[in-house]
Amino acid sequence: MIIHFCKASRALTVGHLGVLMGKQGEVLDKGFVIRNLRVCKPEQVTAVEFTCAPDIANSLEKLLPRLASWGADKNSVQVVRLEKL
Repeated sequence: MIIHFCKASRALTVGHLGVLMGKQGEVLDKGFVIRNLRVCKPEQVTAVEFTCAPDIANSLEKLLPRLASWGADKNSVQVVRLEKL
């Protein structure tokens, strides 16, 4: 299982195939399925979700500066759970 963060307005559907994105235009891995997703404020992202994320953040304090690179913003972020097929 891998957690990915993206902007809250990004259209995602549970059950659809997911592609794990790194920097814009960089595909880290394919062959994931979207198991669930939720929209929350950045400070509501849990420590467990961070541990399941690729090496993009290792503390809540590091989330905010990284939001722009994920296409998210400081008001809301979409937390997406991807699982390998």
